[in-house]
Amino acid sequence: MGNLVVDNAQNAQSCICPQCPTYKKSELTGILYCAKGKAAESAEAAGCICPNCPVAKQYNLDQPYYCMKGKSVDLK
Repeated sequence: MGNLVVDNAQNAQSCICPQCPTYKKSELTGILYCAKGKAAESAEAAGCICPNCPVAKQYNLDQPYYCMKGKSVDLK
């Protein structure tokens, strides 16, 4: 299992999901998918910036596309 990411205001502020090509192409509306799980909307892969995210770095996450795969703690 992956690392647990806390769903809090500090992580929400650091989250870069809205800058992601997949987020924009799929017209996603949420953030912190690594903490909250898959997007409610259908997501189409168009490039992933999760590895560059401060939240991913803080929690030592190593997976892409949390918006499509789900919470980091549930992966691996």
